[in-house]
Amino acid sequence: MPTCEPFYKDLLACLLKSKCVLVERHTPKECLSPAFDEDLVSAECRRAQRAYIECKTSIMNPRKRFRGPYGGQSLPKEEED
Repeated sequence: MPTCEPFYKDLLACLLKSKCVLVERHTPKECLSPAFDEDLVSAECRRAQRAYIECKTSIMNPRKRFRGPYGGQSLPKEEED
């Protein structure tokens, strides 16, 4: 069964680092609302949200069911030295 877990983890990690969660003390679910502007939720988080939505949509698409989930790449992980 295809999974969108890597996209979900990237989205969650991005939201947990955003001003919306850290400063304003909103939940990640609340931060996904379109009401929050770019100052609180970065464009990177919005891209991660879009990648996750496209992945979930591609799973439901019967033409792509045999090809696997959305073919995009998850966000690169930052290596700690």
